[in-house]
Amino acid sequence: MTTLKDIAKICNVNASTVSRALAGNPIINEETRTHICQVAAKLNYRPHLPARILAGRSSKTIGIVVWGVETNYYARIIKHVEQYLHQQGYMLIIGIGNNNYEKEIHCLESFNSRLIDGFIFAGPFSSRFNSELPRLKSLLLRPSAIIQAKKEHSFVNNIAIDDYAGILSAVKHLAELGHRKIGYISMEHSRVQLSDFKTAIAASGLTLYENFIKIYPESYEIGGYKAMLEMFKEKTLPSAIFFATDYLAIGAAKAIRENGLQIPKDISLVGFYDIRGSLYATPPLTTVQIPIQQIALMAAQQVVSQIESSEPIPNVSLTVQPQLIVRESSGPPLRKTGNPA
Repeated sequence: MTTLKDIAKICNVNASTVSRALAGNPIINEETRTHICQVAAKLNYRPHLPARILAGRSSKTIGIVVWGVETNYYARIIKHVEQYLHQQGYMLIIGIGNNNYEKEIHCLESFNSRLIDGFIFAGPFSSRFNSELPRLKSLLLRPSAIIQAKKEHSFVNNIAIDDYAGILSAVKHLAELGHRKIGYISMEHSRVQLSDFKTAIAASGLTLYENFIKIYPESYEIGGYKAMLEMFKEKTLPSAIFFATDYLAIGAAKAIRENGLQIPKDISLVGFYDIRGSLYATPPLTTVQIPIQQIALMAAQQVVSQIESSEPIPNVSLTVQPQLIVRESSGPPLRKTGNPA
């Protein structure tokens, strides 16, 4: 690997002159700087990252840890963060936590070993990681932001989504349509909390039906499909169902159609996140839209600002509001919903 000394020998200067020239230091005259840069390019010189860090320079790299990359939600967070960082001259490294404490810690330690400039986290994360995060702050000495943190931590930036406000808007929408029996379908380790749904039901003056709550171990469409089949085992069905993700709602819709019922005539569906596929579901899905671009940019901008500022910038705690998008999967209960089985 080419070193500063190799370039210095060819250019007949000392290594410190080469270092200053490559850094654009104006103390080096233009002719010398141009010659040094040409030689460095010819030798395919690449600066040694740890040396740059020890010299007080930025690695121009930020690490992001996400729950996974299978869903449209996390893919879009990564997309918007990367686009902004690219504009600012930064590179993004991606780590996958998969709700596994060991993997989450491995991502942190691996990023630290690479001497990155900052961290972004997009959960949910394992319960152990969440509970031990204050103890782990020694690994977070660089500017950091957590998206959707359940708790606010003073040592990082907190970008939170008001999930409860979104769930409440969905429940109130269904209640205003005339629904009185609203079910709930989610998967294990969901970011959207059952407790928020229960609170929204109470706040809307409705009765909570425990038998209409289904938490299924599988996620995505298959989880919604199987959870809906479990719902069909009940003697009666809810007239509407709120889903913790759009994927679950799309899967459940298939089971509903296969059992001879119509959406929303027999059962209304409301999802969460507003993934791209929700607009093209059959019928188009009413859902709670998360402002993904906004939260991604808020996290990235705050971290970059703290990295590049010559003065300390305090951490912030920001909350964004979701928005209910009404489409064709929700409507008034035209008749009592029975179980076709």
